Amino acid sequence: MKIDTPFRIGSVVPVLIATLAISSTANAQPANDSAVGVLDQSSLEEPLRSAITTAIRNQPQQRQWGGEHGDYLFGVAVRPLPQGSLRNRATPITLSTVQGIALHEMLIIKAVLQRYSEVGLTDADALRQALLRMTDGIRVNGRVQDTRQEAAVQKEFAVGYVIARRDALTAHLMTDANLSAVKNAYRDVMHARLRALMQKEQWPEAVGIWQHLDERKLESGTLLLDVARCFQKQAEPNKALEVLVRARSLQMETATVEFLTELGDVGLLLGIKNANDFAEESFLEALRRFQNK
Repeated sequence: MKIDTPFRIGSVVPVLIATLAISSTANAQPANDSAVGVLDQSSLEEPLRSAITTAIRNQPQQRQWGGEHGDYLFGVAVRPLPQGSLRNRATPITLSTVQGIALHEMLIIKAVLQRYSEVGLTDADALRQALLRMTDGIRVNGRVQDTRQEAAVQKEFAVGYVIARRDALTAHLMTDANLSAVKNAYRDVMHARLRALMQKEQWPEAVGIWQHLDERKLESGTLLLDVARCFQKQAEPNKALEVLVRARSLQMETATVEFLTELGDVGLLLGIKNANDFAEESFLEALRRFQNK
């Protein structure tokens, strides 16, 4: 369904929707499958549909998603429908709700990229999650023209999505947050994504996440320790050792016994003399700090 009339969102509705953004994630897999099912039955063109589906699959615990693909921004939302006699009465309201949430998610993507992309924070979903870690919700004012949107029932869920060209949106982020804190939260969100890739043994993809952060000088000792593990798994001992050295240097003042021991453990796995020397130094420092507790 295409809407040519401008659609406005004020400050009251976004507060409500932003609260929903951090609500329960029960029934995540059936909800995700229902969202993907509506997209599969839609008339959306490829590869836009694939990009939206990927965003949903990459964040399986969410019930609403926003993102970008080329010149387009999108938002998707899914909510369960009640059972029994309430379902018929609740369905129209729930369908309207998911469309509103999807629209808000799209505006969030526009607003956060507009505010933070100039400082290198260009992953829209990571930005959204970073802000939600720091606040009770994300508030945004915006104006939308010429959207494509749909809301439909899929199994036990109401699903809504909305898509618009980037230049058809205006959005203003009302949520205030310290830039340094946003950067740290952004790094932590990306680090969590890196660890998820490590669990799947997708080492090159995990290293790609680190390279994104490294270019922006957003690192921590624990992040670099994980990156060293990735290089070790890829049989690149020299790169692993270089990162281990950076990790220890970056976190030396506050390094715990456990962190220093983990550095040494990874160093021993590399099988090269310099790494063995590094491991010994790390173990000795860990022992010294343990004795001084």
